[in-house]
Amino acid sequence: QNLNVAWSPCGTYLAYGDKEDSLSILDSRNLKTIKVESLKEEVNEFAFDPSGKYLFVAMGSGQVNIFSSPDVTHRRTLQAHPAQAACVCLAVSPDGRRFAVGASDAVCSIWDANELICESNMGRLDYPLRSISFSADSQLIACASEDHFIDICWAENGARVHELRVNAETFTCAWHPSMYLLAYASAPSLDSRDREVTVNIFGFTM
Repeated sequence: QNLNVAWSPCGTYLAYGDKEDSLSILDSRNLKTIKVESLKEEVNEFAFDPSGKYLFVAMGSGQVNIFSSPDVTHRRTLQAHPAQAACVCLAVSPDGRRFAVGASDAVCSIWDANELICESNMGRLDYPLRSISFSADSQLIACASEDHFIDICWAENGARVHELRVNAETFTCAWHPSMYLLAYASAPSLDSRDREVTVNIFGFTM
């Protein structure tokens, strides 16, 4: 059972991870899996850097593994969060300067992608992170979790820009490719008769 997928920036390769803790690369030109790497621990979200040369993988052990692509050769391991906290979600900024890691310890760590050092931590949430996303200009990060708000912060230092209130936990969020529009999917409020997940867009002005 496959859990996560990510396209390489060139559109040639598709990375996918499964419940068996394997990371695989599919070549879209012939629809064949060209590499299967067993990581022997929980594999969560992953993302390519803008060059497509590297794949950043969030692991259940609190680590981030960095692989070259498409050969999935291990390059570095970072202990991004405590070993007791699973790294759940991960995003690389469009300009390639930073990546952010959301974990089950309710912290989002923001990293310099070149020096591989942690620049700052955003710790205003109370519950495990579900999704993180960089804005198109790489300046903002949206952090979604089981909290009833989405934290929008500066990528440079993690300082809060806005607290977007929601009625229930948020499953995923994504910035528009070119505008300050944030789409997010959240559970219905507990007092709502409608039990369907709702999709909203934040940023439109009347």
